[in-house]
Amino acid sequence: MAEENNHDVDGLLRKNAELLAEVKGLKAKVEALEGDLDAAKQNADTASATMRQTLLDDPLERELSAAFSLPWRHMRALVEEHFTFALGDDGKPIATPAAGGDPVALDDVREAFSAIPDLAVALRPAKGGGAKGGSVGYIPEMEKARQKNVAKPFGLR
Repeated sequence: MAEENNHDVDGLLRKNAELLAEVKGLKAKVEALEGDLDAAKQNADTASATMRQTLLDDPLERELSAAFSLPWRHMRALVEEHFTFALGDDGKPIATPAAGGDPVALDDVREAFSAIPDLAVALRPAKGGGAKGGSVGYIPEMEKARQKNVAKPFGLR
């Protein structure tokens, strides 16, 4: 009977060794899969950030920077106090008032800005407002003409 117990013990020890080897193999496989999962999450985060930049942040900056007389980098924080921006079902940016209310399309957000005094002050006037033409800048012909006029009264050539 002692010999039967000895065979059972040897068989159990072999089975134990097989199971330990299998567990070690599975642990290595789990670690490899976790590494793949981390890489996939990082790729997904990068893709999400790129998508947000392309579909939301760039159109917001393009459209809203033209609406304000101050630079967008200064106005963004103030605008984000009053509105949150996200992509709508159609893939276009929408603004949702922070105080609650219906989402507003980016094309119509200017009207919502004019209702908020902090933002209305910095809005550019609607079509036709403001000075025409802007600054002239440096024109060489005007400089030459100015020099000729100054030189004549003093007798300079």
